[in-house]
Amino acid sequence: FGFERLFLGYAMSPGSGLYQGIAPFTDVEGGEAPWLGELQAFIELLDGWRKELAKPVSIARWQRRINLMMEQLFLADEDEEQILKSVRDALDKLVEHAQRVGFGDRLDASVLRQHLASQIGSGSGSRRFLTGRVTFCNMVPMRSIPFRVVCLLGMNDSDYPRIDKPLGFDLIAQHPRKGDRSRREDDRYLFLEAILSAREVLYISYVGHSQQDNSVKLASVVVSELLDYVQQGYRLEHGDLRQQLLTEHPLQPFSERNFVQGSYAAEWLERGDGRQQFIGDALPLVDEINEVIELNELKTFFVNPARSFLKRLGVGNAEYDEALEESELFELDNLEAYFLKDAVLSELLDDGDSESCLNLARARGKLPHGTFGEIAFMQTTEQLEEFSRQVELQREQLQESPLDIRVEVEGGTISGSLQVLAEGGCFSYRPAKLKPKDQLMLWIEHLALCAAGKGGESTHLSEEKLYKLDAVEQKTAVLKLDELVKLYRQGQNMPLSFYPATSLAYAKKIADGKDESTALSSADYAWKGGQYARGDTLDPWFDQAMRGRNPLDEPFCQIAQQVYALMLIASS
Repeated sequence: FGFERLFLGYAMSPGSGLYQGIAPFTDVEGGEAPWLGELQAFIELLDGWRKELAKPVSIARWQRRINLMMEQLFLADEDEEQILKSVRDALDKLVEHAQRVGFGDRLDASVLRQHLASQIGSGSGSRRFLTGRVTFCNMVPMRSIPFRVVCLLGMNDSDYPRIDKPLGFDLIAQHPRKGDRSRREDDRYLFLEAILSAREVLYISYVGHSQQDNSVKLASVVVSELLDYVQQGYRLEHGDLRQQLLTEHPLQPFSERNFVQGSYAAEWLERGDGRQQFIGDALPLVDEINEVIELNELKTFFVNPARSFLKRLGVGNAEYDEALEESELFELDNLEAYFLKDAVLSELLDDGDSESCLNLARARGKLPHGTFGEIAFMQTTEQLEEFSRQVELQREQLQESPLDIRVEVEGGTISGSLQVLAEGGCFSYRPAKLKPKDQLMLWIEHLALCAAGKGGESTHLSEEKLYKLDAVEQKTAVLKLDELVKLYRQGQNMPLSFYPATSLAYAKKIADGKDESTALSSADYAWKGGQYARGDTLDPWFDQAMRGRNPLDEPFCQIAQQVYALMLIASS
């Protein structure tokens, strides 16, 4: 300790010679101490860095300096390496920010020191406790707060409990006494606290085999003791309890077993491989084939056949789970803007005005606060008053009561009711651009009306245009409805290769006289999407149901023609 104080005293004194404290250190025989040469070299290195760090340089140069200095001066253990990593990460971010804003001036050491101190002080892993819905943190004592799920990762024998590495001058470690603190005993207590904190699930993982030679690697001693305790205290009627508690996962991410047990790594999933399909053969889900089919049910099915099939299986989709927003609303996204338009249009059609619509939207919490809300409302609804007048003109031509229809086809009976114009034909509207699903739903209603012998010109009013369908001969409409019903039956037993936007893109090219390759290329773009268009593959229902299959297979081409070919003729 005397040497440490003496060395630091000379090293930290400005302008003093760094070698003044070396002369008194001699060996017992009066000669020079053997370690003196190494000490002189080390002091020269420190002196060189002291002079180098006093010069202001650019941020990129500071990064190279400090990384080199840490390499030369630090031989870090496991815990200290994390601190050095935090310094490197902070420097990387600083360089990235400087490049982004074009900052190339030189910085003084004091400025950089202050920045690094603030960044490293705020980035400690022990401070990441209870900062979100899922907490990632170090294992720290006195945190036995109940959690539904507790996951302990990296519980290998060589890693946990941590091994004490005492310093050479640590007299407490050399001469231990009862009551001295032990890191290994602290870790065992932390493991007990983690077990007591888990209320529903306790998940423990460790690397069971070496990545080099696949040799067995042992779990932590505390994990082995836990398994032994459970095996001693509990029994299964059939099978070994220990084996039931252990699940061995493949070591490599591309292993076939990953996609049997369940994997979230899309980059390792080879599309088109049959063993990874969500479903291969049709399922016997429909017993009766002559049941009555509601017209609305038929329309809902063709808008998204995959969703209808998965919901029939009882399979949900997390993409549609509702969650509360965690940030303040300042602007409306496309979906929220559409819902606002739809609500405002309903109010306008019920003889409301813009002011009452604004107050109602505010009361429902659908708008940002203050001026932001007024701006969003005006931008979203500025054309709705004209649109509502056009809707009213069309609605004035509707018959007073809906028309009940019942159409008998070979695949079953279609039943429903339609709002029909006085001159015949269906009418629908939506305060948005014309979408393939709008055309499709109007087409199914139009076919049902024509099949019932009440045909006329059907129209759909969108923000950009008035879409029209010419009347179809009754016999042709019945035959086409029969094809749709058979496809509906088929889609109850397995996912149907039909996607409104993608299938329409293919059918349009075929109707325009393009070859098969061009039509499939257009369909592939509609399926995958682009910079300005959302592809059908982003729909989670389609993505899940068609997993492992080629979505643009031969049935896709046939079904697209069956559904859309006649519609494209009627709309030309």
